[in-house]
Amino acid sequence: MSPLTIQVPIVGLADATEEPKLANDMTALSAWANGNIADTDLRSANNAVRRLVLQASAIVDERIPAGDSIFTTDGYVVSSGVASYGVPAMWVGDGGVSGQPTDFAVPNKTSVARIRVALVASAAAAGTALAFGLYQLTGFGSVDHAVSYTFATAYPGSTVQVSAPAAGVTVLESGEFSLPVSPAAFALGVNLSAQLPPCSIAVTCQLFAYNV
Repeated sequence: MSPLTIQVPIVGLADATEEPKLANDMTALSAWANGNIADTDLRSANNAVRRLVLQASAIVDERIPAGDSIFTTDGYVVSSGVASYGVPAMWVGDGGVSGQPTDFAVPNKTSVARIRVALVASAAAAGTALAFGLYQLTGFGSVDHAVSYTFATAYPGSTVQVSAPAAGVTVLESGEFSLPVSPAAFALGVNLSAQLPPCSIAVTCQLFAYNV
């Protein structure tokens, strides 16, 4: 906090010269009392706390084919173009600051995101790498009231990978990346480098947004 400097009005001089001193003094006093902090300097709670944007959980086992799949509400994952009665948890960007929802946008800050994954494996998954990430849904179809979702590879920068996870608990986290700007639908998913050996892996995948 800088020292407070006050201009003292002089009695007997013209109001035109002395009244501005009072106005300047009130401005200086207000700034001094607030520590000379402007609104644009204040840190939002969004900077200190990660905000959960999206979360999905599923079982991944030897029945899941190699390649990319997304998490759905039926507790399993589904490949691109395969009809499912499970609905993926979806996030749709609104074209705000760095594509983030306006609730997370903070002036003068850079908006970033991370993928965090917790998995519990019933046995070691030797010979398989699992890469978790954010997938853009580019097409939709319907077969006997079931819905299919079309998607390609994970969004750039969003993936985090574990190779041959051991039995027990593993926690993973991606690096920082900017959320997509386009108002498209996205879901959380996983890429298997190969089908798993006989084992089951319970997965919870989360997308967090925050500002730096």
